[in-house]
Amino acid sequence: DHGLEYPNYYEQLYSLLTPDVFASRHRYELFRLLI
Repeated sequence: DHGLEYPNYYEQLYSLLTPDVFASRHRYELFRLLI
């Protein structure tokens, strides 16, 4: 147990990473939050 309250956390996270995200003007902020 890693203290994550959300089932399928990574599946939901990766579902947000669509090709549109890489073209977004806020992509740097998104990737900074992911690291």
